[in-house]
Amino acid sequence: MGPDGTAEISLHAGKDTAEGFYDAKVTVTSEGTEVVQPITLTVAAPGSLLAAYNNVGATEDAGEHDEGDYDGGGWSYSRQALAAAGLEPGAKGTTQGLDYTWPASPSGRPDNASADGQTITLPASTAMSFIGSAVNGNQKATAKVTYTDGSSDEADLSFTDWTVGGGGGTVQYGNVTVAKTPYRNISGGDKDVVDAYIFATKAFRAPEGKTIKSVTLPDNADLHVFAVARG
Repeated sequence: MGPDGTAEISLHAGKDTAEGFYDAKVTVTSEGTEVVQPITLTVAAPGSLLAAYNNVGATEDAGEHDEGDYDGGGWSYSRQALAAAGLEPGAKGTTQGLDYTWPASPSGRPDNASADGQTITLPASTAMSFIGSAVNGNQKATAKVTYTDGSSDEADLSFTDWTVGGGGGTVQYGNVTVAKTPYRNISGGDKDVVDAYIFATKAFRAPEGKTIKSVTLPDNADLHVFAVARG
């Protein structure tokens, strides 16, 4: 225990534990007093997209929506509106001939990667597209692509703002609209009646003879990635 009374606790998943989200309890006792603290855990392989998730971007319509904060101001997508647009948890989709799976995260758990340099390992692929959007305006950036032979490249990771400028802008960077919802949720329980979008970046295709091994996201927290379509 440290001089300030804090202690670091390490938890390890068994080798046969499936990837996903878990609940646990930590019990602290001191001089006859016992405190039980529930905690939430994510079990994910290093380098997986699940391990890169660090943000709750979609919330249930019921409740206060306080668990979600997609843009730093307390706004979030509606899980119900996304499902109505075809993006229910675990849904399979296709964009530009590439396949993706929408996050199956339970309510209140991280469902997207706010970009901070995470490296995501992909199954062997020759083409890919990022599924997500930008917040706080349009965001132009690139991601590093690493091939199986050790060489690297750059792929466009530019997203249009998730509300397309509050409805007054246009879709940028060759983004493809994957879903459009008629409202979004606000921390505190209200709805904001503005269209909210999910986009796909223009497909990146590896040069002939190259196979994509991984992608490294830029350091820009205003870029959010829910899934990576590939083929």
